[in-house]
Amino acid sequence: MFWCISSLLAVVALLASPASAATMRTFSIGSWLGGAYTNDTTNAFNHCAASGSYASGITVTFAISQNFNWSMGFAHPAWRLQRGSVFDIAFTVDDTPPIIAKATALSAIVVEVPLDDSAELFARFRRGYVLRVAAASQVFSFNLTGTSQLLPALLTCAQNRGTVVRMASNPFDVKSSSSSGSNALQDAGAKAEATALAANLLSAAGVQGFTLLNPAEYPEIKGDARWIQGATFGTLNIYPKVTREELKNISAYLIGGDAKACKGTFFSGAIPDSAAAPFGRVFTTCQTGDNTLTSYYLAAPRKAGGAYVISTISLGPEKPAKEADSLLRSAVFKALPN
Repeated sequence: MFWCISSLLAVVALLASPASAATMRTFSIGSWLGGAYTNDTTNAFNHCAASGSYASGITVTFAISQNFNWSMGFAHPAWRLQRGSVFDIAFTVDDTPPIIAKATALSAIVVEVPLDDSAELFARFRRGYVLRVAAASQVFSFNLTGTSQLLPALLTCAQNRGTVVRMASNPFDVKSSSSSGSNALQDAGAKAEATALAANLLSAAGVQGFTLLNPAEYPEIKGDARWIQGATFGTLNIYPKVTREELKNISAYLIGGDAKACKGTFFSGAIPDSAAAPFGRVFTTCQTGDNTLTSYYLAAPRKAGGAYVISTISLGPEKPAKEADSLLRSAVFKALPN
């Protein structure tokens, strides 16, 4: 029992940086024990991590650093590793092709495996059932129970620099509030601005065959500007009163809103972007029976105040929405007013 509890706390503190140890806060998600940690040298936020123990005696950890680098780690009290040693491992999630990675010994009993900056890999772990790791001529298997909630929570923790954000209401909920205020003239102006920007953005992104919708078409799709392109539809909303703090925490707002609306199985995550880029990126998936709805969101600050939120949504396979989001992300610098 001593190992099960004390090792979890020690490993989550060690992962991501051997210099980080001070605990900002702790939390639990299912059987995973996690926390937010600072750097001993600077006392600044360093990383968020969570660990779970298995019958094999191995502890598995996932960590996301202050720079949004993420990794997994493994620990066992009987290991005798040479600190700093590096060796090859291979891992798979469910039946996907194996991935070759490097494992580094952080101590005699703990190894860390940096993971690629890939939303697809992040989603694979989040949706996966079994992780298999081949190392030292052995294969270890770990159930990924709870990672669908754990990984988005760690990412939100890192985005909030380890602190807990209290949100009374969702300023990005277009169903419960007007994005443009109560004045009809202001509303018309927002729709005109959004429509012009959407047309420029879609053209700059090279999206072919899109159709901008008029107010009478698909009224159930809410947005200041709306369009359809094949199996994908999208919206652009303007939020002129959103504060910088609310924009900073947009991932939590958007994920929370979609989670509340989903009546089936829900997956979500924030997509790490360059620390210098003033954009927030989020994806959510809701599976209800045989139906799957995938949404990608891209948020950016508005020069006149507030924010733009662009969504691309697809029914069925997520690929169309993902590709459209990628094209829009590449063009948004060009299309946004200076």
